[in-house]
Amino acid sequence: MSATFHLVRGGADDLPFIMATERLDGYDRLVGRWEEQRHRDALVDGSHAYFLGYDGPKPIGFAMLRFWNAAERTTLVRRVAVVNPGQGSGTTPARRRRFPCLRGD
Repeated sequence: MSATFHLVRGGADDLPFIMATERLDGYDRLVGRWEEQRHRDALVDGSHAYFLGYDGPKPIGFAMLRFWNAAERTTLVRRVAVVNPGQGSGTTPARRRRFPCLRGD
């Protein structure tokens, strides 16, 4: 992962990438799959947040967090999926505490 890695808050325009990524071979058992409407509902329910990881101009994966804004700081990492699994791009953001809700500040 390069020094240009960054996370961006996801939105409805990112659903094609999110849904294509979670539908990669093997992810049905590993991370699950939602239909578009369920993702759309999660985007506006006030409890979920999506973050896309970029390493350059294209997204390389996403994370879905639940209770990301809970006062009790009980955030659940509900889903992490990357385009090229096995290269560390799914674990590095959490290890580096790059998710805003995991910083503890």
